[in-house]
Amino acid sequence: MMLPPPSRSPLRHPLAAADLAAFCHPHRPEFRHPVRHGDHLMAANGIIALRLSRGPALHDDTVAPAPAGFAEKIDTLPWARLDSPGSTIVPPDWRPLDAVRGMIYQNPPERLFHGRTMTTATPVWTADAMLVPLAVLQLLARLPAVAIRTPADPDFLLFRFSGGDGLIANRWRHAAPSDIPASAFRLLGHRHHNPLPGGLA
Repeated sequence: MMLPPPSRSPLRHPLAAADLAAFCHPHRPEFRHPVRHGDHLMAANGIIALRLSRGPALHDDTVAPAPAGFAEKIDTLPWARLDSPGSTIVPPDWRPLDAVRGMIYQNPPERLFHGRTMTTATPVWTADAMLVPLAVLQLLARLPAVAIRTPADPDFLLFRFSGGDGLIANRWRHAAPSDIPASAFRLLGHRHHNPLPGGLA
């Protein structure tokens, strides 16, 4: 499957099933196409897993059921972190990406894959807690009304958007400090810190 070229054009709400193709993997058979899995339309590529839970695309009968191997990789992810609790004293700290689109796209859109290899170029610190390749953030920022949240244990970055939500794995989770790219820049700071230029207060 050929992935759509990188772009900064927003994906419009409500999403179509074809919009999820940008979040697929060009070579891994279980991740090559958007699929129907349970009550969702889903796409994944080895670092991003996205589920569409609302909208007319759920009634698109052209989307095939998930192939063998998809469920065993996707169902073990911590989706429960995205479920809203019945009541909380402090609501989850969601950070809208629209407020920092200028920083995300100050470089031209980058390719997520180079051949069979996913990029690690231009890493970005999000909320001072987790590194994410810029190509991933540029793709994520195309989703309608997308916001991110970094939990206290940053093995996954959580995101939600109009129509669904998803998870981004921390590619540098077990990296030694010497292996973390020195070129990383910061997109979002913690709310209790002074925000960097272009960051969120």
